[in-house]
Amino acid sequence: MRNIERSTTISEKEEASELPALITRQQAADLLSVSLSTVDNYIKDGLLQKKRVGMRNVRLLRVEVEKLARTV
Repeated sequence: MRNIERSTTISEKEEASELPALITRQQAADLLSVSLSTVDNYIKDGLLQKKRVGMRNVRLLRVEVEKLARTV
């Protein structure tokens, strides 16, 4: 059973490393295992910095989200 848990964790890390440099709020929420509103609160509190892509779209730097994931 431990081998299954390890392989799942490895594949999750591999999947995360395949993400582009800029990710959506939903992808950030999935990486952090939190809700979209929590991601919005992190942005509002200055823990994450949003980047505008076009008029309405927002993206986050994957490296910042991963850094926050290690501290939370």
